[in-house]
Amino acid sequence: MAAALAGLGLDAGPGAVAAFLPRGAPPLSLAAYLGGLAADLGRVGRADELREALGAFDAGDEGVVEVGELKGALVGLGTLTEGEVERVMEGFVGRRIGKGAGLGGKSAEVFRYEEFISSIWGGGGGGGGAEEGARRH
Repeated sequence: MAAALAGLGLDAGPGAVAAFLPRGAPPLSLAAYLGGLAADLGRVGRADELREALGAFDAGDEGVVEVGELKGALVGLGTLTEGEVERVMEGFVGRRIGKGAGLGGKSAEVFRYEEFISSIWGGGGGGGGAEEGARRH
């Protein structure tokens, strides 16, 4: 920050730099972040509860749900932003191919929730539906 201020010909002293930094709590350490993440997962409970909740959006019982529909529902609850939902889904989004692939038979972007659940809790929760019903892009 000091170098950027100096490059602009502005005061780069400690007081000037401090004015651009957030006041209050110090930056979050990795250990604190991971602890908070574990606490959030603890609130979700068990894998079967998450599977049941996400399965409510899975009309074809394939282990996938349409991204737009799920994102709209989660953002609509008011506890997550669209960006937060996208970060959670990252790495588990693909295209639905074959029957039931969106309107007019076109491919639809889907969230592979069975793979997501397996990545959190491990084990054999993946099922074949996600692999057969969606292709990674």
